[in-house]
Amino acid sequence: MATAVMAAFLSRPRLLAAARSLGGGSRWKSSVSYLSRADSPRLAYSLSAGKSPGVVFLPGFASSMDGAKGTALHDYCHSVGHAYTRFDYTGCGASEGDSSHWGMGQWKSDVLTVLDQLTTGPQILVGSSLGAWLMVLAAVARPERVVGLVGVASAPDFLQRVYSSLTDEERAEAQRTGEFRIPHSPPSSPAPSPTSSPSKTHVTIPVAAVVEAARHSLLVAPAPAPAPAASTADPAAPPPPLPPLPPLPPLPPLPPLPVRCPVRLLHGLADEVAPWQLALRLAERLASAEVDVALRKGAGHRFSEPADLRLLASTLDDLVDRLTTHT
Repeated sequence: MATAVMAAFLSRPRLLAAARSLGGGSRWKSSVSYLSRADSPRLAYSLSAGKSPGVVFLPGFASSMDGAKGTALHDYCHSVGHAYTRFDYTGCGASEGDSSHWGMGQWKSDVLTVLDQLTTGPQILVGSSLGAWLMVLAAVARPERVVGLVGVASAPDFLQRVYSSLTDEERAEAQRTGEFRIPHSPPSSPAPSPTSSPSKTHVTIPVAAVVEAARHSLLVAPAPAPAPAASTADPAAPPPPLPPLPPLPPLPPLPPLPVRCPVRLLHGLADEVAPWQLALRLAERLASAEVDVALRKGAGHRFSEPADLRLLASTLDDLVDRLTTHT
C-alpha cells in the first residue's frame, strides 16, 4: 500500500506539490459566506471556484468545516485547481440554528441544498465519520450530480449503535429525560457543534435524534426506535463512561443501496469510535462495482495525522484522475 501511494506521488508532480502543504497548516485562507434559506437557518460555507469535478467536504459529528481534513482538502484543491466547497450543518460550527434540535434528516437536507444551490456539474463528496453516512444518502438522492465518494472513518448508523451500547439503566434514564450523553474528545481546532463546546468532554444526544436517524439507516432495515421524552437532565452532572460498542451483528439480506459511482473508503485499524469492519459492511451494501477499501494500521478515528492527510489527498487525486481520464 505504501509503495503504491509513493508511486502515485512521484508520478504526479501536481500531487507532490499539493502534499507539501498538508499537515503544515493552511497556506490559503478562505472566507465564510452564508446561504439564506426560506424555511431553515442560514448555512455557513466556504467555496473556491475551479475545475470539474468539484469536491464537497462533509464534516463528522461534533466537528466543523475548519477541522484538519476540511482544511487539508482546501489546500489540495487549491493546489490542483479544482472547485471546493465545505460547510457546517445546521446548528453546527458557524451555521445558524438551534444546537439542541438536530437530526439526520435536517443534515441530509443541508447537504442536498449545498449541492443544488452552491455547486454546478459533477461533484465528488468526501465524508468524514458521520459525514460518510450523509454522503451515501446524498449519492442516492442525487445520482446525476454525485460522481464519486471518498469516506474517511465511515460511521453509518452511528447514532443507533451508540444508543444500543447503553445499559438498561442508561436507556431508562434516556427515556425519562429525553437525552443521553457520551464522552467526546474535542477536535484539534475549535468547533462549537450540536451539543457541545470545545471545553467540554461530552456531547448530548437527544433520543429524538436516534428515533429520526433510524429512518436513514444504511446497514439495517429501518426499525422503530424508542419514543422521545421531555428532557429534565442536569447539565452539570458528568456523563458516565459508555461501555465499548457492541459487536457488529451479521449483515441482514437487504437490497443494495443504489450508489453506482466509484467509491473509496479509508479507515484506521485503531479506530476507537467506528470499527474498521464498518467500512467493509458499507462496501458490501453499495451497488457500485468499483468500491475500494484501504485500511491504515495505527490510524484512529480522527484520521488527521500528516500521513493520514497525505493518503487522503492521494486517494482523492487517484479518483479525480480516474474520473477525468476514463470518461
